[in-house]
Amino acid sequence: CLPPPIRESVQLSFRHTPRLFKTPLRQSTRKREEEFIIKNRSKLRDNALLVDTDVSNVDPVWLTTKGDEFYQRGDIGSAINAYSEALNADGRMVETLLARAACYLDLREADPCIADCMAALKLSDSIETRFETDEARLLFQKKLLTTLGMAYCVKTEHDKALELFHSVLQLDKNDHDAPRNMRYLETLMEVADLKAKADKNFSMGSLE
Repeated sequence: CLPPPIRESVQLSFRHTPRLFKTPLRQSTRKREEEFIIKNRSKLRDNALLVDTDVSNVDPVWLTTKGDEFYQRGDIGSAINAYSEALNADGRMVETLLARAACYLDLREADPCIADCMAALKLSDSIETRFETDEARLLFQKKLLTTLGMAYCVKTEHDKALELFHSVLQLDKNDHDAPRNMRYLETLMEVADLKAKADKNFSMGSLE
């Protein structure tokens, strides 16, 4: 009985999945890697290793949740990045727009805060079924108007801010925050008026 013929040799090559990071993929570091990508997404957008993991394919709800986590930890810049990526995936997420507006307000960046609030207001008006309950819609509207009013406070456009706080009270006469915001704003307006008068008297040489 003759032995079987010798088989031809075949060379096999194995290709590992390319990774942005030079370290092995471990579950213990996966969360940190995901957060790094979200934080630096705008700088990494052209990186060839991210072609198959385009953030536009990531669930925008998940991205919003990551933004909330960043915000709660005080990492406002990363929260803005996460919310922005979520909105790139789905620009109709009014709660995400308002969350990003709150981040801008924390940074005292009034103009982008106002832009997000106005975009959220326009969307919420056009999507009547967006909110599960009337109470959820009311809470959203009050938060939006309050955030918008605070942004106008930053811009020292006090009359607009006061009008917005009045609107909150018109939506809900039992709201506790609106009267407090109005009293604080009225004090600011009074102080600003006294300062303006003092500056005018000083410029005219009057110290009385």
